[in-house]
Amino acid sequence: PWAMFHSTDMGDNLEEMVETEDCKVLRMRDPTLGAVSAMAEGESHLQRVLDSGVLRVAMIPENPGWSVMDAEGNWVGYDVEVAKLLAQELGVELELIPTEGGNRVTMVQTDKCDVVISSFTPTLDRAKVITFSNPYGAAGTLPLCRKDNVFTSWEELSDKKIACARGSTNDILATNEFPNAEVLRYDSIADAFIAVKTGKADVLFEDDSQVYSLVAENDDVMAMEVPLRNPAYACFGVEQGDTIWLDYVNRFIDNYMYSGKFTQLWRDNFGREMAELLSY
Repeated sequence: PWAMFHSTDMGDNLEEMVETEDCKVLRMRDPTLGAVSAMAEGESHLQRVLDSGVLRVAMIPENPGWSVMDAEGNWVGYDVEVAKLLAQELGVELELIPTEGGNRVTMVQTDKCDVVISSFTPTLDRAKVITFSNPYGAAGTLPLCRKDNVFTSWEELSDKKIACARGSTNDILATNEFPNAEVLRYDSIADAFIAVKTGKADVLFEDDSQVYSLVAENDDVMAMEVPLRNPAYACFGVEQGDTIWLDYVNRFIDNYMYSGKFTQLWRDNFGREMAELLSY
C-alpha cells in the first residue's frame, strides 16, 4: 500500500490519498466544488458506476463498530463490509471517501459520491434534499460517561456539558431536549469522545453501537444505564430523483437482509444482535 499525505488544514480541498488492496481512499476537505450530478446529466448513478468501474462510497472514518480507518488507510467495520459487498455485486472497484458526519448530505448533493453508507439516520429534514434507502441497521442515542463521573438518568444531564458530533442526530437531541445544557460540538466522534475522556465534557451522546464499542476499548468509561433515545433506522443516502439507483440499492439491502448476511456482519462487528427495530 502507498499513501501520500497533504496538509490537513481545513482550507485544503485534498487532504489525503491512500490505496490498499481492498480500495482507494480520497479524503476531501471541501465537498462543494465543481459538482455535476448524475441526474443533471440525465444518467443514473448505477450506469455511471458500471461504466466507470468504480463505486464511490462516502463514509465516516472514526465511527467505532460502523467504520474506522487507521493511519495506513485500512478500513474495518460493519459499513465497510456492506460497501465491499455492494461493490462486489456490481463487479466494480470500491473507492471509500472519508467525510465528516455533518457533510454527508452535501457529499450526495454535490456528487462527491455515489452513495453514503455511514450509519445515516433518515431524518425528515435530510429527506427533503436527498433520498434514503431501505434500512440495513438500527441504532439509538445512548450517553457515555467516565467511571469517575457517573450519571444514572437522562434528567441528571439537564445542565451538564454534552459532547457530540456536529450536525448529527445526537447534536439535534442535545440541542432540542437539553436547552440548559452546554452542548460541545466537534467535527468528529473521536474528538467528542476525547472531550469526555479529558474532562472537558461530562457525557458523550452517540449511537448505542458506537458507545458499546468505545466502552469495550476503554476501561475508564461506561455506558449510562438508561433507555435509548431516538431509536431510528440507518439507511444509505443517494441523490434525489435517481429511482434506478435507489431501486438497485434497495434490492441489494433486501436480499442481504433476508439472507441473514447483514445480521451476521452486525454480530461480527458489534458483538451483539441487531435491533428488533428491523423486521425482515
